[in-house]
Amino acid sequence: MAATQRPDVAPDRRPAAPRGIQSAPLTHAHLDKAGPWIRLMLGLAVISYTSYTTISGVGGDLAPVLKDAPGYMPLAVGLGVAVFLSAGEWLTSEQVPLLYAFLLLIDARYTQRQIGPAIDALAQYHLREQPALLTQGVSLAVSWGLSIALARYGEILLFGRRKKG
Repeated sequence: MAATQRPDVAPDRRPAAPRGIQSAPLTHAHLDKAGPWIRLMLGLAVISYTSYTTISGVGGDLAPVLKDAPGYMPLAVGLGVAVFLSAGEWLTSEQVPLLYAFLLLIDARYTQRQIGPAIDALAQYHLREQPALLTQGVSLAVSWGLSIALARYGEILLFGRRKKG
């Protein structure tokens, strides 16, 4: 045996795992291959959820105006608004930051209206000994923060960060 070769390593193989220790079920190669697919699925899930909240929110907001319209009309108008907001956010994210922020806040508002009651219930439960103003502040901050993150990062998960220039 050559002086530079270790006894537990074959010339073209990795070191053997110590007895009793098993290798990980997923190798880095598997994870590297799955990464883009996981990002795609998470991005689609986030965009689908925020689009759903926008569609249902717009349909609810316009229900009094659309009360005599066919039953599919709130869905169609909500879908149109969701597509408009998503396309507008995607097109303005780097070129017109102020317009992007405005569209993002509209999108996030519908998501916040959907998740706000659940976050408020959690805040009331976990902060029941605290003053009501603190509970409401935490609930509002967490629900808005989560809503803005969802509205912002669905696009980033799908398309990646856009490069300026």
